Amino acid sequence: MNEIWTWRGTEDEVRELLAAIDNNCACPAEGPETCGAHSLLADARSLDHLLYVYRTGERFVRAEQFAELDPASSFWGELPQEQERS
Repeated sequence: MNEIWTWRGTEDEVRELLAAIDNNCACPAEGPETCGAHSLLADARSLDHLLYVYRTGERFVRAEQFAELDPASSFWGELPQEQERS
């Protein structure tokens, strides 16, 4: 794949992205067609959204796990501290 793309994440995150793309590659052995996983690399908007979801997804999962039944309470303030990614 020869497209030039911009990744706004860290080196570790791009390694994880490329490993996921390799694991989900469905490119034909011969021919110029590319699979959906590799086509993602040409779409900057999708890459930015994917990075956002990757970085914030854990917070939303924890919010679901720690949400209280009282709708008046603010469960955002009751969540454990989010760990910094290095």
